[in-house]
Amino acid sequence: MPNDFGLGVSGGFLGVSPEEEFPEEAFPLSSELFSAMDKITNSSTEHSNSRLAYEYTESYLKNVDKGLDSINQKVTTVLGSTGILLKFASDLPDTYLSLTLYKIGICILLVITIILCFIALNPKEAGDVVYPSELLDTEWFYKEDDEFRLFVARQWVEASKQLEKEYKDKAKYLQCCYCCISIAAILFAINIILNTIFSTV
Repeated sequence: MPNDFGLGVSGGFLGVSPEEEFPEEAFPLSSELFSAMDKITNSSTEHSNSRLAYEYTESYLKNVDKGLDSINQKVTTVLGSTGILLKFASDLPDTYLSLTLYKIGICILLVITIILCFIALNPKEAGDVVYPSELLDTEWFYKEDDEFRLFVARQWVEASKQLEKEYKDKAKYLQCCYCCISIAAILFAINIILNTIFSTV
């Protein structure tokens, strides 16, 4: 199932394994993009390739930005679901020591998940691009079109690196959230099973 970048990463909520959700190479094209930009800048065919480099870099930056929006939505969904689970956890039986320990473990895991979600959603400075005023009020305003496009594309490359790093950081936090919720769900089930057994004894 294609992910937000069209790179074959499946998305979901507790539906796939962490390896499928966030592979090690979430952005296989980025290093090739940066290498290609350097080659275009230094080659004699700069003018014939500048428009292609500009359009490709613009498209890539937009895809990374969309990916960030998507992962932010997933983290928000996890945060809301965790709050509901925490309410259910407070109603779990704790008449026996084992049930109390399971209940405490569930609550701790859910609190950790909430903390991780807040860290992931914490806004960071990333995706810096050249300001329009810098293009209009400097010598770049009078440059050739090809040279101008390459300058803007280089700024987008740097912005893509920053956004890419932020995406991977958020993906790690989300992966940890999935693990915590999965373990909490298992403890939920064990608590209910034990309570049923104790009630029939």
